[in-house]
Amino acid sequence: MKTPVDPVVRLQRRSVDDLRGQISGEMSRLGEIDAAFAAVEADVAAQYRIVAGDWTMPMHGFAQRRRADRSRLEAQRRDAVARLDRLRGEAAEAYGKLKAAEGAAERFRDEANAAIALAEQNAADDFALGRFVARKAAAARAERRA
Repeated sequence: MKTPVDPVVRLQRRSVDDLRGQISGEMSRLGEIDAAFAAVEADVAAQYRIVAGDWTMPMHGFAQRRRADRSRLEAQRRDAVARLDRLRGEAAEAYGKLKAAEGAAERFRDEANAAIALAEQNAADDFALGRFVARKAAAARAERRA
């Protein structure tokens, strides 16, 4: 049964689905950032192992670049975590609105079904009362004739 809040329910479902997709995208982005950070750490460790035996090899430029890479990746991670937290908050709010709209639709259906059931019961009662009255009238006519 269609309800007046069905469009709101559909809109909220789309909103929740969109937010779910955005959260998934941020989670994968966070995974990519973590993988890039791990790659930088592994590269730094490998380079330090290479130059550990040779103190004449310059490391300063490499170390500066990798620190800059780490700082950039840490900033990206903080931004991604902040976006993820914001999206999770929006998703919780959208989910709450969806549940409220679904509840309103369910209450509308229940009230409509109750009204239909009441109308059917009233029609059945009216029919039964009509038959009762008709029988009483027929019995009264039969008594008058007798």
